[in-house]
Amino acid sequence: MCLARLLSPDDFGLVAMVAAITGFAPMLVDLGTRDAAVQKAQITEEEVSALFWLTIGLGLGLGLLLALCSPLIASFYHESRLQRIAVVSSLTFVLSAASCQHFALLRRAMQFQKIAVLEVGSNLFGAVVSVTMAFCGTGYWALVAKPILASFFTVVGAWICCRWLPGIPKLTTGVKEMIKFGLNITGFTMTDYAGRAADRIGLGVKVGARPLGHYQNALFVYDNTLGLLSVSLHSVAVASLSKLRDNLGELRRAWANALSAVAFFAMPAFALLAVTGQDFMIVLLGGKWVHAGTLVSLLALRGMPHVVERTLGWLHVAAITYCDRESGLVPYN
Repeated sequence: MCLARLLSPDDFGLVAMVAAITGFAPMLVDLGTRDAAVQKAQITEEEVSALFWLTIGLGLGLGLLLALCSPLIASFYHESRLQRIAVVSSLTFVLSAASCQHFALLRRAMQFQKIAVLEVGSNLFGAVVSVTMAFCGTGYWALVAKPILASFFTVVGAWICCRWLPGIPKLTTGVKEMIKFGLNITGFTMTDYAGRAADRIGLGVKVGARPLGHYQNALFVYDNTLGLLSVSLHSVAVASLSKLRDNLGELRRAWANALSAVAFFAMPAFALLAVTGQDFMIVLLGGKWVHAGTLVSLLALRGMPHVVERTLGWLHVAAITYCDRESGLVPYN
């Protein structure tokens, strides 16, 4: 809210051009191994270490690749300022990798209160610093710094809350199975993200920063509403439902109850947002975001089925099976 009043739609649009490319960092860096480590019934320290060093290597490699490709990104959008934004944003890949397995271990231990404190604290830290930067006249750099600062605080907090230290990795059969498991999840998440990012990339190329800024903030409100109602529950749901994988009836009952509870709150919330979207955005972000309000009203119409669709991932990850050529479908473990 503060940044939207302090900065212009052009600033948001510029950062959104790069964010459409860098936003997949947390999903690609861990190759889905966070969910794999949580879902696996038993896991050793050597296996967790192997996953840790794998994600660190991917984070460093992808961060370097983004930095090297920054001139191409600037040329693609015909905007020279994006080169420096892309180079600085490449840090998100490395920082995202450094906390993946610590979060997985916290989730395995059902330490959701600590996870919540970390997530809220990191976002608050990043928001305070970025708003201060915006007050000092740094412009779009306040938006660039926000996710980097939040990721840094997350890494520090995760290592403090989870005192596990990575050791010598050991490539076992279990590690290979978890990587295979994670690649399936990554395939879905990357496809899903590509579908959600393609519109921002197209808008950035065709219409420029200002219209994209309006669209980006409309998506921000929509995605945060969706995240509050369903996406933020993913970690809790996967960890909880995975423990019921061997009891199909109880798994079905637990998922159905969760779906009913989520839908009960989500349906009226999105209906209200669809009706009041334009007024809501003006009150929330200011009069210069009136066009974003129209977009919010339109986006909210898909929120009702979208929140139901998001819960399917809870069930699929918890109950996933692998195909055995001789015996057919068998449980992952």
